[in-house]
Amino acid sequence: MTTYELSRAADICAVNSVIAELRENGAEITCRQAVTDGQRRFYYRLTKSPKGYEA
Repeated sequence: MTTYELSRAADICAVNSVIAELRENGAEITCRQAVTDGQRRFYYRLTKSPKGYEA
């Protein structure tokens, strides 16, 4: 999911702040960067839920 897709789906503006907070609470989130059509994009993947949110 791109930063834009995540901000739209979760109705948040500061994606990087939310990612940092989730990581502080034990979430494992990977991020990769890619250039598509001359634009730099970041893709995030949640690999482990934060504490208290395990399924």
